[in-house]
Amino acid sequence: MNFQNAAIRKPLFQLPRMALPGTGPLAALLLESALHPVYQPIACLADGSIFAHEALVRGPVQSPLHWPEALLKAAATEGLDFQFESACVVSAVDHWGALNEPGRLFVNISAAVLVRAWRVYGREPLLDLLESLDVLPRMVVLEITEHERVADMDRLARVVEAVRHAGLSLALDDFGDGRSSLRLWSQLKPEFVKIDKYFTKDISQHADKLKTIQALQQIANIFGTSLIAEGIETQNDLRVLRDMGIDYGQGYFLGRPALRPREKIDADALQVLLDSHDAMASQAQEFTDDVTCCERNGHKVTLVPGSRMGMKITEPADLTIARALWRVRASLGHHSGKRFWRQLSHGSVAER
Repeated sequence: MNFQNAAIRKPLFQLPRMALPGTGPLAALLLESALHPVYQPIACLADGSIFAHEALVRGPVQSPLHWPEALLKAAATEGLDFQFESACVVSAVDHWGALNEPGRLFVNISAAVLVRAWRVYGREPLLDLLESLDVLPRMVVLEITEHERVADMDRLARVVEAVRHAGLSLALDDFGDGRSSLRLWSQLKPEFVKIDKYFTKDISQHADKLKTIQALQQIANIFGTSLIAEGIETQNDLRVLRDMGIDYGQGYFLGRPALRPREKIDADALQVLLDSHDAMASQAQEFTDDVTCCERNGHKVTLVPGSRMGMKITEPADLTIARALWRVRASLGHHSGKRFWRQLSHGSVAER
């Protein structure tokens, strides 16, 4: 099958054909079934194995509507948000079924389109469609992407519950970008939450981002949610996220989107994960040996080696973050450096 220009297979069962208002360029692409998916791997950071793939839409190569941003803008301009997103989901699942892939598939859909699709089609037609495309519901994860805040949270929650009973899972995309709210997480209780790339980019250099993700981990533990770190682009960021215990990761350093699903993540990323397993125990012991606690001016303080990133340790839990920072510095060869007294009780800093 030519996945670059493949039209959607005609399934044994089809949803009712949607009317396409207007004659714009996106409407023409939808009528021609000219959209196609590419797949980006989502990896388990514990061992580097492929956990799932996310389907991302593409238009014809070298056309103005090749990239998702242009397609989304055209959908809004032509009033085809529902038709466009529905076509993207069907195309992604269709190609996935044609590939006979056994793994999980993450597909993007906005809250508004999900609610409307459930109202228009209902449970059975959607499940019949998945069956006709040879894809099991339990292998599909609907990834809620929000361009605007959810207008009716309670209604969305009811639809999500019905979707979950049908066997599908849910993910919350770009958490922390201002649109994916804590209430959305609390009320929908998704199986997966994707951490916005703002918090993962250069995380090895920013203690405040480390502390934010640590807070998200605590929330994830409460709700039983698995975290996926998006936007991983360097080995140092990958190492820190792995050391923090983040479940899964996604980004260019692990693997770029491609027409066919991958069997392995990129070799450099896999090497980082595998090598770190051998080094973690000794590095953790070295950190434990090098960090000392003592009394100074009547206060309990902790001496942390090589931490030049301005981090203040204000509670014992912050030592987990300090350890991650230190491991990154150690991996870069920064075994030595200035030492700072970190005030555990008040956060004051005194250079030694």
